[in-house]
Parts: sequence; structure tokens; C-alpha cells
Amino acid sequence: MVDAKSYRKSLSNSLPLYADSGDKARKRSGSESAAKAKGDSKKLKSKKTTKAAKSSQKSAPKGSQKPSSKSAPKGSVKGPKVVKGSPKQSKATKGERVQGTKKPPKSNPSKTSKSFNSSNGPKPPKGGQGPKGSNGKKKPPKNLGKAYPSSIDGGKPKKRLGKGAKIAIAAILLLAIGCGIDVLLTKDKIHAGVHVGSVDVGGMTVDEAKTAINETYQPMIDSADIYMYESEEAMEAQEKPTKIAFDYETMLSFEKNPLEGPAFVISPATLGATIDSEALAQEAYAVGRGWDFFFGRVRGYTFGVEIDPVVTLDQGSFTALSEMLTGALGNAMVNPNIAFSEGTFTTTEGNDGYMVVDDKLMESLQKMMLAEGDRAFVVPMQNVKMQVDLRDAQKAADKAQAAITEPITLEYNDQTWEVGPDVLGSWVATYVEEGTFSDSLVPYISVPLAQEGIESLKGIGSIGTPAQNVKFSYDGKELTWVDAQTGIGPNYYEIASRLNTILFNDGELATNAGEVPEPPSEFADELAEEEAEEAKSDAESEAASEDEEAADGEPAEGEAEEAEPEADSRTVVINVTTSYPKLTYEDAEKLQVTGHLISKHRTTYKWASKEKVHNIHLISDMLTNSLIAPGETWSVNDITGACNASKGFKEGGSIIGGKIVSEVGGGICQVATTIYDAVFYAGYPIVERHNHSTYVASYDDGMDAALSYPYLDFKFKNNTNNYILLLVDYDDTSVTCSLWGIDPEYVVKTEQIRWDKGEEYKTEVVANEYFSSGKVEVNTYGVNGHIIGIMRYVYDAKGNLVDKDYFESNYEPKTQIIECAPDVLEQTKKKYEDEDKKS
Repeated sequence: MVDAKSYRKSLSNSLPLYADSGDKARKRSGSESAAKAKGDSKKLKSKKTTKAAKSSQKSAPKGSQKPSSKSAPKGSVKGPKVVKGSPKQSKATKGERVQGTKKPPKSNPSKTSKSFNSSNGPKPPKGGQGPKGSNGKKKPPKNLGKAYPSSIDGGKPKKRLGKGAKIAIAAILLLAIGCGIDVLLTKDKIHAGVHVGSVDVGGMTVDEAKTAINETYQPMIDSADIYMYESEEAMEAQEKPTKIAFDYETMLSFEKNPLEGPAFVISPATLGATIDSEALAQEAYAVGRGWDFFFGRVRGYTFGVEIDPVVTLDQGSFTALSEMLTGALGNAMVNPNIAFSEGTFTTTEGNDGYMVVDDKLMESLQKMMLAEGDRAFVVPMQNVKMQVDLRDAQKAADKAQAAITEPITLEYNDQTWEVGPDVLGSWVATYVEEGTFSDSLVPYISVPLAQEGIESLKGIGSIGTPAQNVKFSYDGKELTWVDAQTGIGPNYYEIASRLNTILFNDGELATNAGEVPEPPSEFADELAEEEAEEAKSDAESEAASEDEEAADGEPAEGEAEEAEPEADSRTVVINVTTSYPKLTYEDAEKLQVTGHLISKHRTTYKWASKEKVHNIHLISDMLTNSLIAPGETWSVNDITGACNASKGFKEGGSIIGGKIVSEVGGGICQVATTIYDAVFYAGYPIVERHNHSTYVASYDDGMDAALSYPYLDFKFKNNTNNYILLLVDYDDTSVTCSLWGIDPEYVVKTEQIRWDKGEEYKTEVVANEYFSSGKVEVNTYGVNGHIIGIMRYVYDAKGNLVDKDYFESNYEPKTQIIECAPDVLEQTKKKYEDEDKKS
């Protein structure tokens, strides 16, 4: 163990340093000072410094270089660590010593004029530069351990931290610890202080928050109807309006049957109004977990974080409401446009509009659905000017007319199809292009119109394999399905782009019109893989082509390079690509057409011929899986067209002119009747329906529907805000129609208000040469004519009458057919003529 005096002495011998004025460390070297005193400016060699350092280490007492903190007396410090052969001396700073210096600093002659004897320790210079009270003599520092704290470890010195820095570090450590604890405590939970409106969701999981938000706001949304007034005056008068059914028929009939009150009344449920509790809960959970990891949590704990609840509406329902209000209170703006007929484009006039302001209507509805008390507002309306005029429409018509003057040729392998102006013009549509000073009407080849036209060309449908939509079926007990599948078919977007280049010199017209096709989301990964493979294949082909050109040089004699198609060429090569289904199971689920059976009806045909059964099955396959959009009118003839032999229909029994005759497509009316009954009792509006010419006893009275393309059709309208899935399923003896979707909960009541006897049937006697002598047989029993009238009342779930329809069936008498042997023909005729006279 060494005492403080010996330690200080060894320290002064080991390092040529001393403290100046008590706090400023200065570097001194006796040899360097001597050199300076003699005026020799030659620098000291590093060897001398190293040698002096070694000598100092040897002369120091044992243990002085690195004393143990345990064995050293109180107040002592560790000895300095000398780095042997240190490559470079660091610049001294306040309270710092230089160790193992290779190149000592120059002394300052202005502050010292004497050299120091390193063996006796440093001597303070005269002149009173020592500490106060030293009588001109500078004393060594009293606390050597505090004067040289960085000498313990060698290397760079350690600075002491001030009080403020210590507090800051402590605060940071506490904050870090707090954040760590907070992360552990709030794992999978929303941070404290987060509110969704009035709901405190802090400390809840996402599912718990979702439930709390839904339970708080959904009843509030559904609590009351909303009143939409035409004017401020009407709203201030607060006259009680008559509640109307929200449907498209109201919009069409508003001018004929004005409302009895000054307001439209609608329930939030009709608009599909919901609180998106899932999105709001996720938004609350995200607070303090992203870029706002720190500040979001602090803000929640201190001031709180509030997320505004937002009501979401079904977009289709909202659009329908906007259109209805515009039709009832104003008129829609219609731009002048072009029309195509018999190979010629003409213009159509437009008009300015007075229309609903959609964004303001949406904002008002959302606000009212979360309001307490009166839910009433004035429908926001504004004048809307036409974007283009008749001159713009005429320019578009002239441009389109010039574009289709010559035919277009479609080519696939060795097959070609020529498309003449009469067909090509039907593929043209228009859109309004916004300009700097004015807008213009632009004609272009539409992708959907071109696809519909190309698919109708004979033989082109055999290219590739068509995509398959999801197929549902219903066996009377459960709904089953086969999911959609992709296919391979013509690249219609590419065809339309090429046609637009040829006809209008702009291949991107369909893109500008917003007709870029997008595959269903379920096939996004598949599409990405295909695109990646195509890109890789193209890159490899390009690289191979470049290598081949580099190896072969110029094309061989007689071998021509592949020519690019001329710009004015009117031939379009059809390339195939992946085709996507229009409806997948995921789409059907989103449209909510898979979960609820709205209505069904079944009819039988136990005694039908094989041909009639074939026709029933064939048309059922054509009609089933129909998806009917809100506001859409569904038509049998629009789907099937003429049910002729070219489509696979066979001859079957049909009723024509009161007689049963053999006709191609016989039996299809059975399917139309089945669909009519299902729709009738579901409460949807019947747009078109025709009874058979004669009464059919196998159907309910007045509940049949006849088909005869293009004159007799069956149509009905989806007057709700939700999609309808129509299925037609069959077996060997029956056919069933079922309607699926969100049940409008219509209650249907009927009243037979008319049953009038009509004209009596007549008898017709015909000879059958195959009959044996004297044989007489009834081929078809006669039925008298009569008129049946049925009134249908449709009520909503609250008992309000929303529809009232009268359906009348006027049946002609059904002629009785008697067959007999030729030898008794006249006798049989006379017999039935006499009976007809008596009746």
C-alpha cells in the first residue's frame, strides 16, 4: 500500500504535467523547455519521449500505476495508465492529461522562462500566478483524484455530468421504462384516453370496442325516420308528411301522383345505414402504434384522443335516393349526344338540370342519423349546366361517321370476320372530356359494347374456354354452389384499343372513359403471377432475340424481317388472354344474396312429353343464376331471345289460338309461370305479364304467364336497394323458382275480385285415317272462356301499403277436339253441332 505523498511523487515523475491556476492542465516537458531556452527549434524525437516514459514507470513505486480501489487509502485514485508507443497525441482539454505522447506540444515562452527539473518535480513559475493565498507560489492541487479523473482508464477523458443533464437522463429512463410497461399492459388493447364519439374504448380489445360502438350507435341510427323537405318554408311549417315507399316506381309516378305532404320520409334501414364499428375499432387501436407511437399515447393519457363516428350508407341505395329526389323535385342534366341507327349517326338534344347535390345530401343524411331529436333537413339542390352543346355533338357524330365508312377485319389464326359499318357503329360510345376552356364530346369504341358485338359473331365464341360464373342451385332444402373459374378468351380490351387507334388515332380512349377492366379480387394473385411470368418470358425472348441478331448479323438472303403492321391497316389480330367470371361466390356474399330465401314456387309436369321436358330444362339453364341489381327490370326474352331450333329447342305442345299445337319451344311457358308466381308472392312490381290464350287447369287461377318471342314477355322490377339472385332448378317432373337476397319483408295479400263467365267453347271434329271403323275419341276437352281478376296488396314490415296492383286474365274458350274414323265423320259432326245449338 502506498501513501498519498509517495503516490503524488511517483505521479509527478511519470508524467511531465502540472495544473496551472488550479484548473487548467498544461503540458510541459523539461527537455522541450531547455530546447526552447537555447533557441533550438528542432523537434524532439519520439524515442526520447518513449524512453522518458519507461524511466518514469520504473521509478514509480510498486502499485502506483494501477492501484486497487479496495487497497488504496481514502481519497486516493488509480495510477495513470501509460500507453506505450501511442501513435498520436490528443489535444489537451480542461481537466485532461496527455499520455504516451509521441510529439510533445511546444511550450509557451511568454509564460515561462525557466526549464524544469523533472527529477525534482515541477516548480511553479514566479510572478504570483499561483492560487490565491499562495504568496506567489503555486501549490499542487489538494485533490489530485478529482483533478485527473480521466487518467484512470487511459484513452479519452470522462466528463462529469451536470445536475440538469442527470435529471434529463433520469426522465428519459423513466419514460422508456414507462413506455415499456405501457406496451406490456396494452398489448392487444386500445390505449387509454381513446374515444369513438361518446364511447370510451380505452383498455378494450378491438372486438370489445367493435361491440361497444355498435351497441351504442346502431340503435341511435335506426331510432327514427328522416324527413327531407323541399324548402325551408315547408320544413318550418312542420306539416305532417305522408310516408312513401322508397322505390323507383315512386320516382316515375311522382308527377302523376304527387305526395300529400311536403316531405319525403325514409328510414335509415332503407338506405342500408350502419356504423362501421370494425373500421372505427381498428382506427382506435392504431392510435399510438404507428408514427405517433409516443405522442399518440401521451396525448391519450393527457388530453384524450377522439375519433368521430361516421355512418356508412349503401352506395347503390344512396344513388337511387339521389335519382329519385332529382326526378321528384327537379330534373337530371342530360348532355347532347349521338345515336346510331341503320348505319348513320345522328345527334340527340340535351337539357340543363336542377339536381341533388350528392356530397351535401350524404353529409346531411349522416349527420341526421346521429342526431337526437328532430331529423329533418332541406334537400340540397343546384342548377347544373350542360357540359357540351349540339355543335359538340355534331362534331362527334361526324367524326364517328367518318371512322366507320370502311369495314374492319378481325383475324384469329386462319379465321377472319369482317365487321361492316352497320355493326361497327353499334360499338361506339361517347364520354365528355374536360378541357382548359371548354369540354368536348369524344366518340370511342367501348370495350363492353365491342365484347357484346364480337361474342355474337358466328364462330368467335369457340376461341378459348369461357370463364364460368359461380353457379348456385337449390334442392328445396339447402343452397349449394360451384365456385367461379377463370377461362381463356379474346383480349377485348386490346381489340378495343387497336380499333380506337385505327378509327380515332387514340388507343387509350377506352382508358380515358374509365373502361379499364379489373379482374375480381379473388384472382389478383393469379393475375400478378401471370404478369410476372409474361414479363419474364418477354425479357427472355428479347434477350434471345438480341443474342441471335448479334450472332447472325444481317438477315440471310431471302429472309425478310417481320414487318410492323401499317398504321392505316384495318385488320385487328385477336390475341387471347385470361378471361374472368362476372360473378364469383365472394361477390355474391358481398351482395348478400346467399343467406336468405325470399320466395319460392314449384310447378309440376308429370305427363309432359320428352320434348317438352327437354325445353323446360334448357330454358331453366338459361335463366338460372340471374343477378338482378337494384332498380333493374329483369326480362325473360332479353336473356333467351328466340327459343328456336338453332339454340337446341325441340317441338312441344303449345296453346295457340285456343288450340294445342306442336311448336318449337313448347313448354317454356311452364318456367315463366313458375317465376311469375315466385315474384308475385315476393311482392316485387310486375312490369309485363300475359296470360295464356286459354285457361290452364294445372296452374292456379289467373296465375299463369305466357311467352312468345318477341311479342309476349315476362318482366319484373327489383324496387329494393339490394340485389336479388334468381334460381331455376328442376328434376324430371317439376321446376322450382327461388329468389334469394335481403328480404324486403313485404307482406302480400290477394283478393279475387272478378270471375266472369266468357264465351263457351266450340267443338271441332276431325277424321283420323288410322282409326278403325266407327271409332270416336276426344282428343282435347273444351273449356269455356272466362275472365279472372286478382288484386294484389303489398305491405311493408310496419303494415304500410306500398303497392296495389290489379292483374286480369282474359281467357278465350278452349276448342274441344274430337277425332273419329273417316266412315263416321259426317255423323259425328252433326251430333256435336246439335249439342252446340242446344247449349
